Amino acid sequence: CKMGTEPRMELAKAHYNSGPMHESGEGGVKKDIKKAFEFFKSAAELGNPMAQYNLAAYYENGEGVIKDMEKAFHWYTKAADQGDVEALHNIALCYENGEGVDQDIQQAVLFYTKAAEQGDVAAQVSLADIYLNGTSVERDIKKAIEWFTKAAEKGDATAQSNLAIIYENGDGVKKDTKKAFELYSSAAEQGYPVAL
Repeated sequence: CKMGTEPRMELAKAHYNSGPMHESGEGGVKKDIKKAFEFFKSAAELGNPMAQYNLAAYYENGEGVIKDMEKAFHWYTKAADQGDVEALHNIALCYENGEGVDQDIQQAVLFYTKAAEQGDVAAQVSLADIYLNGTSVERDIKKAIEWFTKAAEKGDATAQSNLAIIYENGDGVKKDTKKAFELYSSAAEQGYPVAL
């Protein structure tokens, strides 16, 4: 007997909600990572994108299961297909590092861009780094500045510090030590070590 879409999603949600309870031992439930993994797996197979993301993370970290980057990549892809922005970022990391999939910087850039355009700050910083350093792509300081600026405006200390270096050195922009100081200060206020 096939379950309809609505009951299937309700079951997936129930299984997903049971995962964190077993993961942390909250709600009077005994902490059990393996059981949490099983609930996430069941919910993921039923199509819950948050469970798919969590299941991928379990495979990536080897939590409650043997580490398996190919399975992690598979489940990050399933979650990303349903709009999970963090999953897009993690797919990009897999492509950049060749984990669970063949290394492919062009695909990494594609997925970082998708995540960055949706506001993922970590993806914005990673993308900016790739353009700044010319990592398997042509160096593009304007794109690096664009993505570092977006992340810095959201308070990312790494982006603020990197942008400060760019303004301090006048790399692709007019040298501006005042702006560099402001960016270093913002990063330092967050305890960023290079900026202290």
